[in-house]
Amino acid sequence: MKLPFRLLLGVPSLLIFLFCAWRIYALNAKEELWGWLPFFLLLAGWGVIVSVVTRASSHSAQGLGQNPHRLRFLAISSLAGLCLGLGFPPLPTWPLMGLGFGLLLFLTDELVRSKLPLKRQLWYSYHALVLFNVLASWWVANTSLAAGIVANFLNALIMAIPWALIYLLRKHMPKIWLSGAVILWLGFEYVHYNWQIAWPWMTFGNAMASTPSLAQWYSYTGIFGGSLYITVIGVLLFKLSQAKRFGESLLKPTVLAGLWAVIPLLLSVWIGSEFIASKDATTSVTVTAIQPNFEPHYEKFAVPDSDQLLRFMKLVNDEPNSDLYVFPETSFGAYDESRLEKTGMMMAWSSFRENQTNPGDLLAGISSYRRYAKPVDNPAIRVQKTARGNSYLTVHNSAVSIIDGDVEKLYHKSRLVPGVEFLPYRKAMFMFEPLVKSLGGTTAGLGVSDSAIVFDYPSGIKAAPLICYESIYGDYVREFVQAGANLLVVPTNDGWWDNTPGHVQHLQFAQLRAIENRRWVVQAANTGVSAIINAKGEVQSKTSYDEAIALTGEVYLESTETVYTSMGDQIGRLAVGMSAFLLIGLISAGWRKKVAKP
Repeated sequence: MKLPFRLLLGVPSLLIFLFCAWRIYALNAKEELWGWLPFFLLLAGWGVIVSVVTRASSHSAQGLGQNPHRLRFLAISSLAGLCLGLGFPPLPTWPLMGLGFGLLLFLTDELVRSKLPLKRQLWYSYHALVLFNVLASWWVANTSLAAGIVANFLNALIMAIPWALIYLLRKHMPKIWLSGAVILWLGFEYVHYNWQIAWPWMTFGNAMASTPSLAQWYSYTGIFGGSLYITVIGVLLFKLSQAKRFGESLLKPTVLAGLWAVIPLLLSVWIGSEFIASKDATTSVTVTAIQPNFEPHYEKFAVPDSDQLLRFMKLVNDEPNSDLYVFPETSFGAYDESRLEKTGMMMAWSSFRENQTNPGDLLAGISSYRRYAKPVDNPAIRVQKTARGNSYLTVHNSAVSIIDGDVEKLYHKSRLVPGVEFLPYRKAMFMFEPLVKSLGGTTAGLGVSDSAIVFDYPSGIKAAPLICYESIYGDYVREFVQAGANLLVVPTNDGWWDNTPGHVQHLQFAQLRAIENRRWVVQAANTGVSAIINAKGEVQSKTSYDEAIALTGEVYLESTETVYTSMGDQIGRLAVGMSAFLLIGLISAGWRKKVAKP
């Protein structure tokens, strides 16, 4: 007797889920990290959900028992999700992303041919995209389980929206649906970069960060060029499968797929080999990234600043001759911005300078706040009730430049993490306030800077202070370069994710920022990976995970302006405009069909 599919999937998934939940609970009680347990928890939890949905659908008029194609559709969507997830960094397997996109196109075509409703497209595409998100970004759950659930399952739901539109294109506008699928997906990615519920981490173009030598054309197109490349590969693979299925000649689609796949890669290698540093970059400066290695969940915020300073300054003294020292994100604080000169960090830094002949300068990540005498027009304003009345302040994730022992400039992180650092569309989404608080944030969120601020140093360094998550935003990074930045600096704290693919992905994405703008990058992590990256996106040197170390290296100060620096994400903007026309066409086609019905 064969066991039903729902039992074969559901029972093992439930057992794995319960075991992982118990282990996470036990480790959390002992204040120990979870490692890879959230991956198995999320994946097994989704397996339970799929088995329940499968059971429910098996009792419907077209359930698995009456429609064996249901299991086939589930297998195709599962394979698509696996290809997308396994093709994402840190592994250099990005061609699988093209295959995954092609499989989703194949699934959409099959559902339309089978005359199945839109809700089936939503379910199967959502299933594939959940697998993609969990395989690629499950590590977010190491920050908190709530954050992992939201980042993976809500993001997959948002990603399913363009696939619903692609289904409608296939149904109502079959002649242009393949090109329309590429346009809609790129348009969606651009919108997902720029609205308040942004999660640009999963953009297809990021996949090629694992092979920077093959992504050198990003200096012209940015990551949307990579997304275009990967999605067109998916279209060509789909057309190849259709030609084989219907007995058509395989020559043309095979040649087109081969040329599209190979020519951009050869062009990339040539672009990289032809890149020559600008004349202004003939001399180098020395930069030191300090990696103090305080575990953020249970150690960093429990250790007094004074004790942390001892480790910081020991590492600084190990490398006494740098032009610039970089302290990672939120190294110290919370500091009153009106009294920064009197903080322990500044006193320790002044003491260091007194003992050096040619002391360098400092770029430090700190937590800070700014007080106001009365309410101001700022969505991040917070109210504290005191014995003397109400006190008003804004809280910031900041970077500060210190020159000759004095505070020179202050920059507030401006690309914030939704849910953790601010509540998107706060007035409309007030019901999510309890969730935001459970993630460690507040509905007020953090205060931000109005524009990109470049830190100018006497050594000639003009640093772009890209705090953690900001290094994902290519179009924002180029604003710093347009403002004069000749060095990209990423103070971050990637230890929240434990020793998982998260910190590796973050470093690889910084390599893409180097390529896009032809700027060297210095990344300084509290723990995670600190690194020095050249203007071709090549890692010159880096630290290991879980070590306290000072990483010193020579960097060159580029002044080259790339096509991407000048133009930005024009491919994404064009896709949004073309998507608007496609949506108008869909509405018109649907209206005509409705009118044509007797």
